[in-house]
Formats: sequence, C-alpha cells, structure tokens
Amino acid sequence: MGSDRRGRLMSTRTRTILFSVLAVIALTAVIVVVGALTSPKKPDSSLPAVSTDDRGSGLYREAISSLASGDTTRAVTLLKQSAAAGSSQAAKKLVEVQSAAKSQQVSLVAPQPRTPTSSPATPTNLDAGYTAAADPAGLLPKSVSGYSAGTIDTSKSSAIMPLQPVTQVLAQKVSRVVLTVFDQGTTAKAQAYVDGISKAYPKNVRSVRVGVVAGKSGDDGQNGACVVFRRGRFVFEVVAATIVSDPSAISSVALDAANAFPASR
Repeated sequence: MGSDRRGRLMSTRTRTILFSVLAVIALTAVIVVVGALTSPKKPDSSLPAVSTDDRGSGLYREAISSLASGDTTRAVTLLKQSAAAGSSQAAKKLVEVQSAAKSQQVSLVAPQPRTPTSSPATPTNLDAGYTAAADPAGLLPKSVSGYSAGTIDTSKSSAIMPLQPVTQVLAQKVSRVVLTVFDQGTTAKAQAYVDGISKAYPKNVRSVRVGVVAGKSGDDGQNGACVVFRRGRFVFEVVAATIVSDPSAISSVALDAANAFPASR
C-alpha cells in the first residue's frame, strides 16, 4: 500500500513537470512568432535598385515622345532632367532643340526692305542748274539711238534738232522727229508752256515720266504726237510726225526720244 502511494505521487509530479516544460516551449514559440512578425524587414538584396542611368534613359524616351507630339516645352524640361541624371544623349538633344528654337525665332523677324541700288536717284531739286541763262543748243543730246541728226537750227532762246529714222522699225512708224529746247526766261513761264500742250495736241493728253522728270504727252488726232517737260526755265519738247493712221500709236516713240535729253537724267 505504501508503494502504491509513492507511485501516484510520482505520477502527479511527472505530469506537473511535463506540463511546465510544455508551457515554456509554447511560450517560447509564441515569442519567436510575434518577434518575427513585428521586427522590420530587411531589404531584399535580390531586387536591383533603379540606377541613375536607367532614370535618365526613361526621361529621355519621354522627351522624344513629347517632341514627336509637338510639345516642345515639356520635351525641353524632360531633356534637362535627363541630362542632369547623366544622359549624354539628352544633353546633345537639348542643344539641338534649343538651337532650332532660336533659329525659328530669327526667321520670324521680317527682313527690312532694301532700297534698290540700280534705279537712278531722283534729284532733290529738279530746277538746280537750269535757272540761269544758257545756250539751248548745249542742252540737246549729242545723238539719239535709231536716228540720224540733221543740221541744228539755233537762236538766242531755242535750239532745234531734226531727226530721221534709220531703222526699219522706226521708219514704219514715223517720218520725222524733232527735238527742241526753249528758254522761257522763268520757271513759271516754262511750266505754263508744259501745261499748254493741250492747245496744240488736245487728244489723249496724259502725264508721263521722262526719266526723273514729270512731263505730259498728247497728239493732234491727225499726224503728230508730242512729249514735253521742263527743268527750271527750260522746256524740252519732242514732236513726232506719224505715217500711220493713229498718231496716239507713236506716243511711245516720242517718249523714247525724249529720254535722250540729258535733262531727263
């Protein structure tokens, strides 16, 4: 009976120790699990970090897409960021884009008109050199292209040069052309003579340009056409006699001859 009691006591003590050990093991397991869950995770060294070069390349690709879509402002911003990240492509492209933008701004500036250098300059004072008395014959041309000159008839106040056409083209239009220089004494009288062309040649009267000088032309409606202009006190006149039915058709012939006067330049 004593041995049975000792056996029961031992069995009770063994169970108590066993339970205590199991409790310690369970508590330890709980602590380990909780610690694993709450402790910060270490970076996974197996995942590669995004390098600066990769970021620069990505920005460069976005910049190129922006250029293709026409958004130059965004493209420039992205290229600057990509170049700062180390992309040599972006730095080179940025220079190209900025240079192109400057060139476009320059091309939009309207060019200033240039004064033609081939046209003759118009004298500021057309009467200068023609207000004093002078030999009218000295104001006649030395020669006139397409004509042969006859004997010059001179007086104190006039000089007359008759011309005969020597080319077939002119001979088919005019029989004779006469160049005359008149000294009217004053500028006012010279202008009155020019304005009075409509009295002798009332048909097709119009203003014309004889070189750098303003003049007038007209015809008589029968067989004569006239061009006249003045410089100072001197009047310069061309009368062409036509062999065609319409004298207005030779107004251009008279005008061409008038341009032979030195005073027209």
